[in-house]
Amino acid sequence: VELYEYPQISYLRACAERLQPQMFLDIGAHAALYSVIMKTRLPNIEVHAFEPDRTNLCQLYANLFVNGLTRDIQVHEHGISDHSGFASFEDSAEHSSRGTRRISDSGENRIPIETLDDVIDVQDRRIVLKIDIEGHELAALTGARRLLTGNQCLLQVESAPEQVAQVTAMLEEMGYRHLATIYDHFFTNIEGFAGPEL
Repeated sequence: VELYEYPQISYLRACAERLQPQMFLDIGAHAALYSVIMKTRLPNIEVHAFEPDRTNLCQLYANLFVNGLTRDIQVHEHGISDHSGFASFEDSAEHSSRGTRRISDSGENRIPIETLDDVIDVQDRRIVLKIDIEGHELAALTGARRLLTGNQCLLQVESAPEQVAQVTAMLEEMGYRHLATIYDHFFTNIEGFAGPEL
């Protein structure tokens, strides 16, 4: 049985093992699978997991507990967007899968949101980011401009087909190039980094 998102995780992990980043940002962490894998493979990395959904957070904290990582991964119980404040969050029966709940104008619940630039204020670091936030990635990237232009980064972005061109154009304007597509889209601004062979 193939593990959940195995091709994407394998590629990201291989990239990270080559790059030896100082920080991993798991944006839309769900149950923190990516965070746990990164911290296990790269014990010295600083890991931040962002997850606003209360049900997902229960599984996330349980996952950290059973893996002995409760004190090793910083959890942020809010969403990431292009401004700080609150946003409507869709978690109705229409989006019953915990992996597809999302920020939406029709959402019945309110969640806190922050910009990545407000939460992670670092420069000249090597950072790997995974962004899986069900269509809100353009807003998240907009609110992360300082972080993305002031650091060497590798990004894995899940993006709906209708938003891929906009995401690519935004990142190219910030100095990024497309690295690979393995269901999700991988980008980097690290000169000379080609990634592992597919």
